[in-house]
Amino acid sequence: MTSDIDDYWERRELVARLPLPPADHESDVYFLWHRSQERYGSNHRELGLTLRKAGTREYVHVKACFFVPRIILTIGLNPPVQTDFGEEIGTVLASEQQGHDRIFIAGLQAWYYPTEKVLMLWEVDMFGQYGTSDPSTDFLLSTLWQCFEEGLLKEFPDCERIITPGWEPQYDEALFKAFLRQRGYSPQDEVQRIFAKTTTKQP
Repeated sequence: MTSDIDDYWERRELVARLPLPPADHESDVYFLWHRSQERYGSNHRELGLTLRKAGTREYVHVKACFFVPRIILTIGLNPPVQTDFGEEIGTVLASEQQGHDRIFIAGLQAWYYPTEKVLMLWEVDMFGQYGTSDPSTDFLLSTLWQCFEEGLLKEFPDCERIITPGWEPQYDEALFKAFLRQRGYSPQDEVQRIFAKTTTKQP
């Protein structure tokens, strides 16, 4: 399989074997992880947070992907011949697999504020055909969100609260709020449209 680890993507983790649109064929889906530190100044404002003192936050960028074989065909050309399928101009002489191509299905982002012990789960953005119009019935979105959230809590085990925007531009806002409630979030700030939940500490 093609190597994904480079100066940006630090590791690859298997999420699950999942049915993928449009035909719901199952594929192994992976997360590519990037984590870095960012500094912010005093009186820095974020959705749901006011940070009086300067500090450092952790940025996490993840992409969900699957892999398909890269097939190289050797074609022999010949004079055009009419067939039931149209004009034939060549014949496949050989085929060979040369690695894999990576197909991205979603982008995921979060920030962790260690002083406040607050995680901002910013988005799970489904790409193109891999998303649906109703997030509350989208199995793929729900699975990626849950696995991302669980992975983040492993990265930041002292986290006490998760906050997230109560909207996503590609969805109807009422449907997205229903999706967040399914995930255990509740409204925190109606003006800023922020949802939040406390984390469950393992004994």
